[in-house]
Amino acid sequence: MMICILAIGGGLFICSNNIGRSIVNNTNREYRIAPANIEVILSRSHVDEEVRKALSSIPGIESFETHRTVSAIIRHSDGSTSDAFTVGTVDYDSEISKVKPVNGNWLSKDTEIMIDENLYTANPDLKPGNTIQLEVDDRDYTFTLTGIIPKAAIPMKALVTKPALAGLNVELINTISIKAEEGSDEDYRAVKKNIDKALAQADIQVIKNQSLTEKKRISQEHDLMFSSMFASFSLVLVLVGMLGLASTVTTNVLERTKEIGIIRTIGATGARLFTMIQMEGLIFVLLSWFFSIIAAVPLTLLFNGLLENILKIQSLAFIFDIQSVFV
Repeated sequence: MMICILAIGGGLFICSNNIGRSIVNNTNREYRIAPANIEVILSRSHVDEEVRKALSSIPGIESFETHRTVSAIIRHSDGSTSDAFTVGTVDYDSEISKVKPVNGNWLSKDTEIMIDENLYTANPDLKPGNTIQLEVDDRDYTFTLTGIIPKAAIPMKALVTKPALAGLNVELINTISIKAEEGSDEDYRAVKKNIDKALAQADIQVIKNQSLTEKKRISQEHDLMFSSMFASFSLVLVLVGMLGLASTVTTNVLERTKEIGIIRTIGATGARLFTMIQMEGLIFVLLSWFFSIIAAVPLTLLFNGLLENILKIQSLAFIFDIQSVFV
């Protein structure tokens, strides 16, 4: 019984480290492909030209792109609707937003739309090539789904070209994707500070000014809470198992008093008896350690699948953390 408890506890501990490594690896992969490294969201829409003029002379900015983002819902063929999400406008030849789709192709027509992995997971009936009925500001639009975007690549959940949202004033923008020059976190903070200052001078209020590094850290901290929970639970199980093991060894010694007495009469010293008892305990521990390694594999696969559904993570890679086996 104690071996089972220790094996499950140890397996969960290894599993929590495996999941933690997988989450960090997945987050690094997602944010590594994002072209922009600073995201700015304005408190309200402003004329595109005003924003461009305010940002044009800020040192440290390599390039930037402005977007009009609006709330939208998908109307499915069965009459149901999706949760509200943000759709943003981009240019065909965008240098900031254009990333390699994980599935499908980049925008080539005004009747096409791209969605990110989270929205794709939440609407499993959608596939590249399908027709999507979109409702935006009480207007109905019909698009063809052309591709799936990595979820951390852009600040919006879906992308269309500016001409695609006919009837909306796309010259009014409320989101900015900025590619700052490569530098340290301190350099990025300086660029962000200059962005806030320049926009404030142009009477443009900002509600969010976040670097990619900050966004990645927040995302990792949120996702790693689950692996920390598993680690805490596993340590409790290991502690219970160790106490149970100590109790089992003590009980065995008390029940074998007569046997121990016979062994001592034939010349066994106290140190030898102590070593014998230690070896029995060590065998318990080694067996538990062995079975915990075996249990960690299916536990990691199980919880990886659960986290993919809970956190909406696409294809969380299986990683076995060798270091946690020897902790």
